[in-house]
Amino acid sequence: MDGTPKKHTSIIWSSWSMNEERRGVLRKSLESLIETAKDTEIFIVDNGEDLEDSKWFLEKTHNKEIACYIRNRHNLHFGMARNQGLKMATGEYIVISDNDIIFEDGWLEECIEFLEKHEGKYLATPMNVDRAHTHPKYFQGECDGWKLNMRAGSNIFVMRRSDFEQIGYFRIHRIAGTKFTDTYVKMGYLMACMPEPKCSDMGFTRGYDLGKEIEHLEL
Repeated sequence: MDGTPKKHTSIIWSSWSMNEERRGVLRKSLESLIETAKDTEIFIVDNGEDLEDSKWFLEKTHNKEIACYIRNRHNLHFGMARNQGLKMATGEYIVISDNDIIFEDGWLEECIEFLEKHEGKYLATPMNVDRAHTHPKYFQGECDGWKLNMRAGSNIFVMRRSDFEQIGYFRIHRIAGTKFTDTYVKMGYLMACMPEPKCSDMGFTRGYDLGKEIEHLEL
């Protein structure tokens, strides 16, 4: 690997501050993404809540550290936010990421290398299997040391554009990530989890009601 992605890559990084703690995490996340994913097309989709975050994102755009910044006036939920970025993405590879991931050098190159080497129905994540999806029923063996799982990796993953075109966009639903996973699993896809993770999930659930209905469905 020469330190740069082998193929042009689009990264959709969606954000919603929620609280002060989360605000600090998202800034660390984006800085680490910019540092470790050079020569990529980064889209920030901001679901609002914080004017200072918006100013910071605009500065990143002005400094050409990211390709595009989209700011919604309401929280449209992450499914809609991801779709907004997907509609603009031009890469041969597409990355979907939450705003609470801390990235390490080589995460993108290794995911792309795996997908280029293996032509099967795979998505790739630089995370290992998360605690919520360690149940044996989700495991589907290994491929070159990567653990194959039916449910892991929804907070950060890489996919080929051709596979995205088969799977389609996210549903506008309060559990949009789960619905997206259900779709690709039914189509025979599996998530390949990196043997030695090169990302850390710094997510917090405090203050976020996963059962709450989506309030805003229009811009």
